Amino acid sequence: MENEIAILPTTNDQAMSELDNVLDDALEDSYTPQLIKAEIVHVTASFNIEGMPSVNNMSGIIISAQKNRVFFPKYSDKVFSDKLMKLSEGRPFCSSQNCIKGNLSEIDMESSGGEVRSAAEMIKSKLAQGGLICKLCPFSKWGSVSDFGMSGKSQACKEMRRLLFWRPDVMIPMVISLSPTSINIWDGYMSSLTIGNKQANKVITEVSLIPIESGSNKYAQVRLAYKKDIDQGILQLMLKPTIIDGVQKPFVKAMIDLFLQKGVDVEDYMGSSNGHSESTDGF
Repeated sequence: MENEIAILPTTNDQAMSELDNVLDDALEDSYTPQLIKAEIVHVTASFNIEGMPSVNNMSGIIISAQKNRVFFPKYSDKVFSDKLMKLSEGRPFCSSQNCIKGNLSEIDMESSGGEVRSAAEMIKSKLAQGGLICKLCPFSKWGSVSDFGMSGKSQACKEMRRLLFWRPDVMIPMVISLSPTSINIWDGYMSSLTIGNKQANKVITEVSLIPIESGSNKYAQVRLAYKKDIDQGILQLMLKPTIIDGVQKPFVKAMIDLFLQKGVDVEDYMGSSNGHSESTDGF
């Protein structure tokens, strides 16, 4: 009979292998891989990951990392802060990818007036005082949040560590932004790996969050633990050819390129989701 499909007997293992191959091919090259944000929610000490359940810990490979300094004007009055943000079209007023020299965004002073313009002029003047050298900038000084009507000991220009974190179990590359309270933890972990003659992007690391209380302040702090070295199976996944913008690259190279192109956004700076931000007194 025409159009009949002959189904041949197969073992379960054979059937699953064939099914995997068919399904993998069906979606190949159908989308451009993107980096997913693993946002730290301080009130629950958990990672909020787009399209996935929240988790308190996960294991994977830290493929790449960056030191960052980022400055957004953060007043206690969020509406006022948002008005200022429009002057830079949502970009940080100043940022640095090495914590040495800042890069100033173009600020549209002409479109503002009144208190917004006065605040913008104050910010521009103080940024100029430090000559865009991070360690000389008034906004990098401890307690400089007071310039914006905020209480606490923190810096108006926030130092961060950004991690490109990849979970081989779900093939998802993520960006994790570590806030000031976790910087010493990160620096210590990297130092311990170096002493052990290991490298973060060649080992499996468990990243977890623990709740910290300091007086009335509550926030989440990261913990990092070495689990094991990567094996040949994971190495092959990292080297799997991937097409980005019509160019074929090893998967790991494509993810690093995307990571280096991705700037820090205002959500990374202002705090975690659900309206809860990190304490300003804890760092």
